[in-house]
Amino acid sequence: MKFIRTILFLFFFVFFSNIGFSQPYDFFDKKGNVKDEYLDEFGILSIDYLPYTKEYSDLDSALLEPNKVFKLNLNEQDLSEIPEEVYYLPNLQILSIENNNLTSLSSEIDHLQNLRFLSLNNNLIDSLPLEIGTLTKLAMLSIEENKLTQLPHEIGNLVVLENLLIGGNDILELPDEICNLQSLMNISAWGNELKKLPENLGNMAMLQNADFSNNKLSELPTSLEQLDFLMILNLSHNLFPTIPDELLQMTKLPFLDLSYNVIYEIPKKITEMKRLQMFDLTGNMLTDLPKSFHKMTMIQQLILAENKFVQIPDVLCKTMTLRTLNMSSNELSTIPDDISQLVFIDEIDLSKNFINEIPASFYKLVSVTSIDLSNNQISEISADIQKFTALTELNLENNSLTVLPKEFTKLNKIRYLYLSNNQFADLGIDFIEFTELEELRLDNNLLTKLPPNIDLCQNLEKLYIKGNNISKDEINNLKKQIKGLEVAW
Repeated sequence: MKFIRTILFLFFFVFFSNIGFSQPYDFFDKKGNVKDEYLDEFGILSIDYLPYTKEYSDLDSALLEPNKVFKLNLNEQDLSEIPEEVYYLPNLQILSIENNNLTSLSSEIDHLQNLRFLSLNNNLIDSLPLEIGTLTKLAMLSIEENKLTQLPHEIGNLVVLENLLIGGNDILELPDEICNLQSLMNISAWGNELKKLPENLGNMAMLQNADFSNNKLSELPTSLEQLDFLMILNLSHNLFPTIPDELLQMTKLPFLDLSYNVIYEIPKKITEMKRLQMFDLTGNMLTDLPKSFHKMTMIQQLILAENKFVQIPDVLCKTMTLRTLNMSSNELSTIPDDISQLVFIDEIDLSKNFINEIPASFYKLVSVTSIDLSNNQISEISADIQKFTALTELNLENNSLTVLPKEFTKLNKIRYLYLSNNQFADLGIDFIEFTELEELRLDNNLLTKLPPNIDLCQNLEKLYIKGNNISKDEINNLKKQIKGLEVAW
């Protein structure tokens, strides 16, 4: 759920990278002004052309031609304050001063009236000046991992702001005026000290992604249901004891993260969230699901790891739209026969439980591509494993396996195979069919030789064989036969 931070990274990759070695456009007329055909509605260089402008990373060079400076990158320059000359670059639109030692932002920031993007991440700034509200062309403000305890009320004046990234601070409360940001699409406020959100948060009509993780929230404003365009809501690592009614009213929300709260029960009304596709409830106190859960007909990814389930709920096996199921780190001891009803399942993780047997019904999940059954008590794999013809990743580490069935070789699409920490003296299979294999983990078994025909696995990139008794000569010979192979032993 780091979607917002990914957007920020991609933005700077594009806008702080020069395309080619020369500018394909001559932006300036003979008087040194930007030509009319390149101007936008604000009367400044259009954002469409910013990727084609030069990036300056040296202030002295920028000051030699101040009117031509649109992008200035002063990251990692051990600055304790923003040099005063920066405030007198009239066309500056993108300013990044990350990873420095700034403790404050001068009121002179109001001189940069053409600024669109301002990034001050990883500094020591403890407050923003009121003048920040005069930067009415600002589309992105990123000031993550600083020392802020509050935002000025004037933040609400940034009427075209689309991205606000204030995570990793010590903000106690968001000002009500923040709800005036009706152009805002992304807000990232993770890792603060928020106990509540502004009541009129629903006024942010264009909001698509909201990250309020790692705060101290236990309630939500009623206006949330007005956020019709919200796609991703991250409320992980907070203090919710249950799923709030306000959240249940968000019937159009597709992605919801409530991991690492203190939720004991999922209410029956969860089925009202009819468009929910991804639901993360990792690290709560759940023991069951409501009987009506299968009515969530759009749910595709369900993460129930690190809860208190002692069995896979019957209703879960009826939720036939599921493509990803994660119930790792619970208290499961069996896999129900009805698991075979999950005909569209693509990825299943039941690791770190107490499962000692794989039922025949499990092998009917023929569409599955990824299975994780590591850290259980499994001692045998059935010949039916050959039915997993689409399987590309299989993790059986930390079990009690001694041999694999010969039918295992039918898994010829396997790319990642993890068998470490079992009791294999001999895998019992030939590797001649595993031509797609890229990574093989065999650590801490009882092996004295490598699997037959492993040298034919020419796509193999990584081999882990620590804690076995395989000769150095055999390993070195394999490295000669498979170019670029990394062996950890």
